[in-house]
Amino acid sequence: MSEVVIALTALLEPASEFTKLAIQSLETRKVTEAVVKEWKPIVALTEKLWDYIKANPGLGIEAIGKALATPTSELTLPVRKLLAANRIRFEGERRGTKYSPM
Repeated sequence: MSEVVIALTALLEPASEFTKLAIQSLETRKVTEAVVKEWKPIVALTEKLWDYIKANPGLGIEAIGKALATPTSELTLPVRKLLAANRIRFEGERRGTKYSPM
């Protein structure tokens, strides 16, 4: 297994169905250095976001982005990954959305 697949599996451990889909998606692609290079920062940011949300539940994406010194546009994919993996939940709508761990 490639380094990226192992990292994704560890990150998405609780949601086995999502993990299987993510791994299948990666395995159907030719896992080259370019693919690994592309996914490494996303996995790292997702882990960083997950740790921050666990430590600071109930914050919105703007506050999280400010605390992590990351533009909110870059947090969109990691948030989606964590939501799909049932690692976080949200309350509210649009700019009032708040994120908490499951």
